[in-house]
Amino acid sequence: MTPRADVTVRLASQRDVAGIVDLESRYFVDNLDAAARARGFISILHSRQWFALAIDSGGMHVAAIAREAAADASRVIGRRVLLQLHVAVVGRAPGREVL
Repeated sequence: MTPRADVTVRLASQRDVAGIVDLESRYFVDNLDAAARARGFISILHSRQWFALAIDSGGMHVAAIAREAAADASRVIGRRVLLQLHVAVVGRAPGREVL
């Protein structure tokens, strides 16, 4: 696959949420036929709020191409989430932790 010269990888912004949700929906297993599923799919859909929080944490990058119609708009064509999970122990039973 030849890389596209018009693709930019950047930190996601809140303006990208709709495009990210749309992208995820296009590759969701229930929205694909058997041939498309054979090439790969995703098995869960995240909420808009989940993406908004991931973006606010600085943990989401998107690959986007500029739209000709508006200089500040872009179309998301890929995403990657890198979040550090913080686990808090809220209780402890003898011999085991309760999260």
